[in-house]
Amino acid sequence: MCVIRDECVLLAMLVVQLVCGLPIMALMKMVGVAYLLIFGAAFFVSLCLTVATRMRCRCCRAFATFINEYGICFFLVLHLALLTLATYTLYMFLVPFFRATDFEKFCEDHKLSDNLSHTGCERLQGFYALSLVSLTIATMATLYQLLLGSRITHKNWNDSAGLLKDPGMA
Repeated sequence: MCVIRDECVLLAMLVVQLVCGLPIMALMKMVGVAYLLIFGAAFFVSLCLTVATRMRCRCCRAFATFINEYGICFFLVLHLALLTLATYTLYMFLVPFFRATDFEKFCEDHKLSDNLSHTGCERLQGFYALSLVSLTIATMATLYQLLLGSRITHKNWNDSAGLLKDPGMA
């Protein structure tokens, strides 16, 4: 039986989140840039959270201790920000479908064709529909990452506490 470690699953879910978050970056200007910046920071913190306990050199010990103590705070804040942006974008992508007007008229009235992918109003409706599915997956991936991050941190704390109690390690 093969058990995939939580750290490997977390990194795989980051890739899923990036791929499924591409519609945010392509179809919304400022929200897309914010999503990309926050994702970059969340990726860095997640990577640090997964490898901090494996660092054994003296120069890295202070960094590993800092990540073990405060890394989960940064992790939670950044991933909750990504979850908020994805949920907001889901709402914004659903608004045109619940309006009584035609999608192309709504698109022209709200200047939705002014996006980073330079997609016109005639093709934008299909992209919005596909983006709804993609963003739902990104939202679920973010929720799963929050669970994985808390499990990894709990495991790291238990490992650190065990090392501190072991008299042979002093």
